[in-house]
Amino acid sequence: MRIQEINNKISENTGRIRQLQKEVSELLNQNSNLSTVKNDILVNSFCDWLQIGQQYHIRNYMSFPGSPTGVAKTENKSANFSNGDVIEFVKKNDKSVIIKVTTKVLSRIDRETGQKTSTITHTDWTFRITKQDLYNGLIQRDSELKNNFDSYLKRVESLNELLGQ
Repeated sequence: MRIQEINNKISENTGRIRQLQKEVSELLNQNSNLSTVKNDILVNSFCDWLQIGQQYHIRNYMSFPGSPTGVAKTENKSANFSNGDVIEFVKKNDKSVIIKVTTKVLSRIDRETGQKTSTITHTDWTFRITKQDLYNGLIQRDSELKNNFDSYLKRVESLNELLGQ
């Protein structure tokens, strides 16, 4: 093979590489858009699945980046929950869900005796949690809830397929 033929083949391969890179980039963008659409559908379906007045019993530690509602800004209330806490879904908004803490378990360790004591209070604190944060927090930490939600999704998709929607 002559030098000119080698250079021509290199140029041809380089052009083909650029074309393939362009196609890969387009496919990556397409997958990114599809992932966003899928996530939006999952989050909205999850919020549709939640029922107003439904109570959820916390089994593991959870923390949401939510803002308290109906309290003075000086009060330090955070959306941190532990085993035994109970929250209730109060209201669904376009981008958020309002939850009410109906039961809060406060645990303390007595410094003198070293004994752990738990106090159950009924706080009625409310928090505004974004739909995305609520979905991520509950689905990722509770496999039973995730399985129930997945079953719901399958039923809805099967029903929509039967109805031709």
